[in-house]
Amino acid sequence: MNIFTENLHSEDMDQYYILTRDEDYRVEARDVIQKIWTELTKLELIGDDLEKFVKDAQRNFHGALWQLELTYILNQKFNLLSPKKMGPDIIIETGSERIIIDCVSSNISGQNKVKRITSGAETINQDVRKLRVIESITKKYDSYKKWIDKGIINTSDKFIIAVDTSNLPDANLVGYPLVSIINTILYEYGKQVFVFNHETGSFEIKYHKETEIEKYNKSRVPTNIFEDSKFGDISGIIWKNTNFLSEHSLSGKNLSLFKNPISNRKIEIEFEF
Repeated sequence: MNIFTENLHSEDMDQYYILTRDEDYRVEARDVIQKIWTELTKLELIGDDLEKFVKDAQRNFHGALWQLELTYILNQKFNLLSPKKMGPDIIIETGSERIIIDCVSSNISGQNKVKRITSGAETINQDVRKLRVIESITKKYDSYKKWIDKGIINTSDKFIIAVDTSNLPDANLVGYPLVSIINTILYEYGKQVFVFNHETGSFEIKYHKETEIEKYNKSRVPTNIFEDSKFGDISGIIWKNTNFLSEHSLSGKNLSLFKNPISNRKIEIEFEF
């Protein structure tokens, strides 16, 4: 089955999928994606329901590309098992541990919608961006707990959530923060402030301590996931903020791994991205 097809049609098709499939100026990206798709399907590393994957790609193309990209990169480094329809996207098997990875691409939709800026210099609501990524992580964490309850995965399996934030608008367009969006969620980095040092006559950037923010319904959610014991089953977060459609980055150098220091399922092997 070809990932770019006109035989399957999902409702609300992703315009990035349609453009990449149909437009000549995207032929380079299309060829790279098709090559990876062909290789991974032959190796049975996409799952056992290819039709579902293609339909999902038609609705959320960035999410599908993120899974393809990460699977391709990790397959160069580790022994991967074939994933099933119900379960995590990627399974790494080593002599000492099994690591399951589930991929998510945070976008501007969802309960905490992010407005895309089309012109001018504006400040994006940082909390809204954080809430979108936290929403993505907590949904994957909920899926993980359901897999445990159903016996789809083992309690001894290490668990990583792979997060792509490239489809979100960048942070503050005026005065870009030095701390990444993922750091502000895993640890307690809050609002950025400039502090004047009277001794040196210079400014330095500091951050308010922030352990939670308010949702649309006035409830509070943690912004220090790696300091909160209720997320202790998460072994780590793989993160990227680059767009595969424009970069075709398959080296892994655009990825970062954050290990959870308080996890009860700590990863033993090293990921060298």
